[in-house]
Amino acid sequence: MIKIVQAFDRKEITELASDDAAALEAKFETARKLFADRKAWLKPHQRIAILNRLADLVSAKRQDFGILIAREGGKPLTDALIETDRAIDQYAGYKMTVFTASEEIPIEEQFLHGKIYFTMPDALGAAGAEVSRSAVDFEPFVVEDRELITGQNPRSDHPIAAKLIAALDRATVAA
Repeated sequence: MIKIVQAFDRKEITELASDDAAALEAKFETARKLFADRKAWLKPHQRIAILNRLADLVSAKRQDFGILIAREGGKPLTDALIETDRAIDQYAGYKMTVFTASEEIPIEEQFLHGKIYFTMPDALGAAGAEVSRSAVDFEPFVVEDRELITGQNPRSDHPIAAKLIAALDRATVAA
């Protein structure tokens, strides 16, 4: 059994059952087999639906999770609630850019000899991000939103560096 305790007074919160080495190895083997059978994988929209449902469930129990995090981690409840909110919608409302599907898929298929089962714009969009792109593939493109600075592709490195230096300059002046 694994005891879960409060950080500040070591009072027990609960106990969780633990596995022995053989049980863990059996679980790892099951996971390996499932991962290897790509035909049985859920489609991207199904995986996104599961993640959205999980976010809804956690959101409905936000206060309970916050209290549990505060008890276990020993942090103020307000901080624990912020941590819970970030777990629910880490990218909600953020503007950003990443490799586009039309940039990423040929690289995966032709150079890495793999198959993409989801694209970053789809996954980030499902997590609440507002993903934008340049009009032309592989052109430098940078989006800055609050503390987040993102570049669409490797050719965006110089514009990202310029945005980062400007952000650091602003932070220095403000301090």
